[in-house]
Amino acid sequence: MDLLTHSGEPEFCLRTESLLTRLVDDLRTLALADAGQLSLDLQPVDLIAIAQGSIEQFTPQAEARQVKLQFDSPGHCRQSSQIQPGLGRY
Repeated sequence: MDLLTHSGEPEFCLRTESLLTRLVDDLRTLALADAGQLSLDLQPVDLIAIAQGSIEQFTPQAEARQVKLQFDSPGHCRQSSQIQPGLGRY
Protein backbone atom coordinates (compact mmCIF):
# COMPACT_ATOMS: atom_id res chain seq x y z
CA MET A 1 0.00 0.00 0.00
CA ASP A 2 1.30 3.42 -0.92
CA LEU A 3 1.37 5.44 2.31
CA LEU A 4 1.01 8.72 0.40
CA THR A 5 -2.38 7.72 -0.98
CA HIS A 6 -3.74 6.31 2.26
CA SER A 7 -7.35 7.51 2.59
CA GLY A 8 -6.91 8.65 6.20
CA GLU A 9 -3.49 10.17 5.55
CA PRO A 10 -3.59 13.09 8.06
CA GLU A 11 -4.85 10.92 10.93
CA PHE A 12 -2.50 8.08 9.98
CA CYS A 13 0.48 10.45 9.91
CA LEU A 14 -0.43 12.00 13.26
CA ARG A 15 -0.81 8.59 14.93
CA THR A 16 2.47 7.39 13.45
CA GLU A 17 4.28 10.57 14.51
CA SER A 18 2.91 10.23 18.04
CA LEU A 19 4.01 6.61 18.32
CA LEU A 20 7.48 7.38 16.96
CA THR A 21 7.87 10.31 19.35
CA ARG A 22 6.99 8.08 22.32
CA LEU A 23 9.43 5.44 21.08
CA VAL A 24 12.26 7.98 20.78
CA ASP A 25 11.45 9.36 24.25
CA ASP A 26 11.50 5.85 25.72
CA LEU A 27 14.82 5.05 24.01
CA ARG A 28 16.30 8.28 25.37
CA THR A 29 15.12 7.38 28.87
CA LEU A 30 16.69 3.92 28.56
CA ALA A 31 19.96 5.42 27.34
CA LEU A 32 20.05 7.80 30.30
CA ALA A 33 19.31 4.97 32.72
CA ASP A 34 22.02 2.82 31.14
CA ALA A 35 24.53 5.67 31.50
CA GLY A 36 23.54 6.21 35.14
CA GLN A 37 22.31 9.72 34.33
CA LEU A 38 18.58 9.24 34.77
CA SER A 39 17.17 11.54 37.43
CA LEU A 40 13.75 10.82 38.84
CA ASP A 41 11.25 13.31 40.19
CA LEU A 42 9.26 10.99 42.43
CA GLN A 43 5.84 12.16 43.57
CA PRO A 44 3.27 10.52 45.86
CA VAL A 45 0.30 8.77 44.25
CA ASP A 46 -2.72 6.91 45.58
CA LEU A 47 -2.31 3.37 44.21
CA ILE A 48 -5.81 2.28 45.20
CA ALA A 49 -7.36 5.26 43.36
CA ILE A 50 -5.32 4.41 40.26
CA ALA A 51 -6.44 0.77 40.37
CA GLN A 52 -10.08 1.74 40.88
CA GLY A 53 -9.86 4.31 38.08
CA SER A 54 -8.48 1.67 35.73
CA ILE A 55 -11.32 -0.68 36.63
CA GLU A 56 -13.87 2.07 35.90
CA GLN A 57 -12.17 2.96 32.62
CA PHE A 58 -12.10 -0.59 31.26
CA THR A 59 -15.39 -1.89 32.67
CA PRO A 60 -17.47 -1.03 29.57
CA GLN A 61 -15.04 -2.91 27.30
CA ALA A 62 -14.93 -5.85 29.68
CA GLU A 63 -18.72 -6.03 30.00
CA ALA A 64 -19.04 -5.98 26.21
CA ARG A 65 -17.01 -9.19 26.25
CA GLN A 66 -18.91 -10.56 29.25
CA VAL A 67 -15.92 -10.17 31.56
CA LYS A 68 -16.22 -8.80 35.08
CA LEU A 69 -13.40 -6.66 36.44
CA GLN A 70 -12.96 -6.55 40.19
CA PHE A 71 -10.38 -4.98 42.51
CA ASP A 72 -9.78 -6.45 45.94
CA SER A 73 -7.20 -4.67 48.03
CA PRO A 74 -5.55 -6.74 50.76
CA GLY A 75 -5.47 -5.06 54.14
CA HIS A 76 -1.69 -4.74 54.02
CA CYS A 77 -1.66 -3.03 50.60
CA ARG A 78 0.23 0.26 50.55
CA GLN A 79 -2.17 2.97 49.54
CA SER A 80 0.49 5.40 48.41
CA SER A 81 3.83 5.17 46.73
CA GLN A 82 6.32 7.36 44.93
CA ILE A 83 6.43 7.26 41.13
CA GLN A 84 7.88 9.25 38.26
CA PRO A 85 5.13 11.38 36.65
CA GLY A 86 4.22 10.30 33.14
CA LEU A 87 5.18 6.64 33.47
CA GLY A 88 1.59 5.45 33.14
CA ARG A 89 0.89 7.22 29.91
CA TYR A 90 0.26 4.16 27.70
